[in-house]
Amino acid sequence: MEEECTHAMVPQVTIESVSETAVSFWTRSDSKTGDPNERLRRLFKVARSELWTAPIPGRPTPVELKPGATGPLYLSRAGWETTTPDGFQIFGAANAQFKEPACLGAAQLHDELAVIPHRVLVHGFVDGEAELVQIDLLGPDVAEAQDVRWNGAEVIEIRLNGVNAGTMLKLWPTQIIVHASAVADPMSSGEVDLLDSELAGHAQHIRFSQRGSAISLVLTQDGFGAFHVVPGM
Repeated sequence: MEEECTHAMVPQVTIESVSETAVSFWTRSDSKTGDPNERLRRLFKVARSELWTAPIPGRPTPVELKPGATGPLYLSRAGWETTTPDGFQIFGAANAQFKEPACLGAAQLHDELAVIPHRVLVHGFVDGEAELVQIDLLGPDVAEAQDVRWNGAEVIEIRLNGVNAGTMLKLWPTQIIVHASAVADPMSSGEVDLLDSELAGHAQHIRFSQRGSAISLVLTQDGFGAFHVVPGM
């Protein structure tokens, strides 16, 4: 029913504050210029009337409306139009699909692909700092084992090596570029930016005990294509 196709999902937010009339939350912003380095963690504020908070059958449970809670947020068109005071929109605002709560249609394919990474380049900003950095998760400056989780609303943590051995570097990524070969086709290689929603899912878990071990990526059909693999094969 047309009147029930009123909301679209922000995949992950972290609630900052809640009042009787408004909700403030942190999530990834879009870029004004197309530069991915503008896609920072920013604070947005919407009226509570713009949220869909009831459970939707077959869909992720809406985030609990309490400070510190992280999860999906279902926003109306007016909610998606909100901006930060300096004019940044929520990431994905231009392509938000208003199918909630009752007009789901076909969801975009997301599936896991095992790959052997050659480089995992993280571009981003150390938490609380303004200088852009680049770190290779397979490089000598980071620990042999890594367990990095990205959800689109929180910083990631990278375990360091050398004089900083054991230290966790907290970083907001603007790109996570994986150059790798699919386990199913090791003679070919490809590359994806895990923060590109056309190629990858909004949540990623990069985990390995030693450099060069296989990792699992959550990819769309186009993401599979980047590694010359057909989903399901």
